Amino acid sequence: MKCTMLGLLFAFALAVCAADTNDFPLVTVNGQTLTNVYVSSFNATDVWLYQRAGGRGKFKLSDLPPEVQARCHYDSSVEARLNAQAQATAHARLEVEKAKRYRMVENGEILISSLTNLDGKIVQVLKDSGGILLQRYEMVGRIDRSPVGGMASMGGFVGGAGGSLAYQTRELGEKVVFVKCDVSGLFDGRDWKCSCLSKAEFTYTNTQGAVKTVEKYIASTAYIPN
Repeated sequence: MKCTMLGLLFAFALAVCAADTNDFPLVTVNGQTLTNVYVSSFNATDVWLYQRAGGRGKFKLSDLPPEVQARCHYDSSVEARLNAQAQATAHARLEVEKAKRYRMVENGEILISSLTNLDGKIVQVLKDSGGILLQRYEMVGRIDRSPVGGMASMGGFVGGAGGSLAYQTRELGEKVVFVKCDVSGLFDGRDWKCSCLSKAEFTYTNTQGAVKTVEKYIASTAYIPN
């Protein structure tokens, strides 16, 4: 009876030691057999294995045999949750970066570098056409010959010589374009600016009954994360 009890206790002790050991005589991972392997460290998803004869590597616990997984307290549900969190974080980071480089045009993603910055005054809101006629501002170079020993008080300084001062001022030009956009809240005579995508031409009839053809643009909106 004593021998039987001692045998059972010895077997149990071996099982406990085996469960806590860091050494494995053989480990097969992804079709590769490693001998005399030592578990160096591990986390919820990965393990670092060393071979006594030399060599080391990092492996996914999901690819390893059950005995190694048990030693590292592997839980597939924990790994799945961590992977989902990592993917969500990576996706959010990507969307933040895309928002810096993209705008939305008719529900499509367009690089900001492909857009034209329009700045002008609304000539007419065309509700039936879903857009506006916009008279564009342009920067016009001027020369102020009056200042003596000082800078001109208007416009952006450019440079000058011989008692004159060159500068640029923002003025309405002759060019009118059509912009497809949300017209709610817009009215004739209002200043308006937006990054827009050039899109062929637009033909309309003005208030005098003349048919006009102008450049057409589509207004962009802020990038919408997926």
